[in-house]
Amino acid sequence: MDAKSWIQEVRAAGKLMAAGDLAGAESRYRGLLDTGAVTPLYRALALDGLGRALFEQGRQKEAIDAIEEAVALLREHQGAKDPVTCGALQNLGRLYLAAGQVDKALAVGREAVEGLRAGFGDDHPLVAGAMLRLSANLYTQGDLDGAEELLLKARAAFEKQSDKQSRLDVATCLNNLGRIHEERGDPITGIDLHRQAVAIRKELLGDHADTAFSLGNLGVALATMGRWQEAVDTLQEALDCYARAGRSSGPDIEGYRKNLEVCRHALQMMGPEAAPRTCGK
Repeated sequence: MDAKSWIQEVRAAGKLMAAGDLAGAESRYRGLLDTGAVTPLYRALALDGLGRALFEQGRQKEAIDAIEEAVALLREHQGAKDPVTCGALQNLGRLYLAAGQVDKALAVGREAVEGLRAGFGDDHPLVAGAMLRLSANLYTQGDLDGAEELLLKARAAFEKQSDKQSRLDVATCLNNLGRIHEERGDPITGIDLHRQAVAIRKELLGDHADTAFSLGNLGVALATMGRWQEAVDTLQEALDCYARAGRSSGPDIEGYRKNLEVCRHALQMMGPEAAPRTCGK
């Protein structure tokens, strides 16, 4: 198979995965591997795609094996600073984290950040994106200081860009920083950060699941301060936004709906000027 045909097959497999046909994507990727890749890079790309397709089917062990092989090929033939290598490392980190292999997930996440930083400098959006993803892993493990440090660096790098995606990435940083401040017992700062995230996503996305998610986080933060009426209004706005975006169910939606019920009950029983109570997330 020549390089042009191989690339067309990779794109076809990617389209199948995007459409939810995971078995079809797996079959395409395996077919590419069976025919022999044109170069180690192409074989690594097929293995990375196969690993992602297997992961989405819940086959973690097979997925990790495939992407570990891809990473080994890329480290050898592309080098540690190559963005393709670093992208595969981040995919591998996601799989490690899902499998409970936290130390490995953090190690490959840091390797990706350092590789991209060495290749592109601190302010490149690829570096910022890798820091954003690594911060999420640190947050999951309760390392709030480490997560905040990376988020602040990522935010600063994204703010130096002018494209739409970088502005949306700023909103993600703000959202995550808001959660960190909430967990530290500083809901006032958390609310301010969530408001900033909501404003960006409303402007750039309008009625979108990400906008609704930020509204929901803001509503929960307001509830933790006992600002019941604002919390009710914001949580209802989040659910309405999800509906306009074509979403009516899911873990986040159910969580916000339950929060809304609790907050409405508090408002009825105690009034909008009631003393603060915590509304569970």
